[in-house]
Amino acid sequence: MAIKKIDFQKVNLNEGKLVELAAATAAADGFAIDFSAQDERTLFLFQNSGTAAATVKVKQGNGIQGVADLDAFSIAAGGIAAFRLDSGAFKQVSGANKGTAVFIPSSTDVKAAVIVLP
Repeated sequence: MAIKKIDFQKVNLNEGKLVELAAATAAADGFAIDFSAQDERTLFLFQNSGTAAATVKVKQGNGIQGVADLDAFSIAAGGIAAFRLDSGAFKQVSGANKGTAVFIPSSTDVKAAVIVLP
């Protein structure tokens, strides 16, 4: 299987936006989510559509500041989690996933999206 690529969705000021979430092709491969916008305006969203708790782990970036993965974060069944990340620590700056943050869910029940705020 292959890593699931997800592009950002932009939300304009004073407007609502229906957010489209996507599931990973395989949990072990995870998501490569667009991280090309400013850190402080980028919000990563995860929804656990399963009947049991699931986790999401953020892989370290491959730049000079990428020193460790972020510990797995637990999402209750039916729960939604949000992440804001420092691009220096978690952005992939080279390779096949350049310009993304890589997340590994424990299950394909976890769906993801990335929102860029104005």
